[in-house]
Amino acid sequence: MLRITVVRVSPDCDCAEVLGYADICQMRGHSPRSSHQVRVFDNAGELEVTAYLSQYWLRGSTVWDFVVRGMATAVMGTEQVPPRLSHRASSNELA
Repeated sequence: MLRITVVRVSPDCDCAEVLGYADICQMRGHSPRSSHQVRVFDNAGELEVTAYLSQYWLRGSTVWDFVVRGMATAVMGTEQVPPRLSHRASSNELA
């Protein structure tokens, strides 16, 4: 399971506020191409939405690609993001 926590941190003090979190769990087996359940919770721990990321290819992807696709599926209902990069983009390619 991967947990993503969104925290608001104030630069003026040592306090932090959890705004919400999401859990991404593998559903079937441990194959390189597997389906995942994405569950999004509010700051009180109440389940807001459950979504499914189908047939995600774990190998060759970054953890951030995985998180973005999981969150896009939960928030927008579909994996509506640009195609996965086949290699890591350099800072020059992203400019």
